[in-house]
Amino acid sequence: MNAYIAQEFTNIYQHQRKLFKEVVGAFIKIFAKDKDDLLPKFAGAINA
Repeated sequence: MNAYIAQEFTNIYQHQRKLFKEVVGAFIKIFAKDKDDLLPKFAGAINA
């Protein structure tokens, strides 16, 4: 039972992290639009 709970928390964390990266990446792309000089600085955050 404990292994099942631990696995569920791992799954939730991975899903939450994926969603966070997608949202932050989309925000940075929108925010940095027409600001090409900023894109290389944010590329690491998008691909984190």
